Amino acid sequence: MPKKLDKSQIESIDRLRRNGYTSREIARIEGISRTTVFVYANRDKTGYNSTYDYSKEAIHKRGYESYGSYLKKRFMIRRERFKNRVLSSFINNRLRDIGHDKTWLAEQTGLPRQTLSSYVDGTKLPKRVCVVENIFRVLGSDYKSIEDLVEDCKIEGFT
Repeated sequence: MPKKLDKSQIESIDRLRRNGYTSREIARIEGISRTTVFVYANRDKTGYNSTYDYSKEAIHKRGYESYGSYLKKRFMIRRERFKNRVLSSFINNRLRDIGHDKTWLAEQTGLPRQTLSSYVDGTKLPKRVCVVENIFRVLGSDYKSIEDLVEDCKIEGFT
C-alpha cells in the first residue's frame, strides 16, 4: 500500500508538478513510489486526499469489507496455484522423510524463517533460481528448478 506523506513532501510534489515534472521524475526525486506521487498529485481530479482513501475505495469497489479481507483472499488464491502446491507438498514431504522441520531448513539454506515458511505453506514461490537450487540441494534432491519438479508431478498425476 502506498505510504502516507508528511506536509512538506506533499508540498514538494505539488511544486514539482507545477514545474512540469512527471510522476516518474517526482518519484525519483522524492524517493517514493509513482503510485504515491500519482495519488497525491492528482487528488484534486480524483477526489482522494491520500493513498489510504484511494486504497480503501478500491478495495470496497472490488467487494471486500476491508484491506485485511482482501489480503486474506489473495493469500488463498496464491495457495491454490499449481506450482505453489507442488513445491509446498515436495518440501513438506522431504522434511518429513528426513526428519527435520522448516526451522532447520531455514538455517541450512540461510533464508529467513518467515520467507521459507511462505514457500513451505505455498503462499509464495522463490523468485531467484539460486534459492530454489539451494533448497533442493539441502533437501537432497536432484531437481534443479521448480519446472523440473512440476513436470515430474504432471507425469505422476499430482493434482
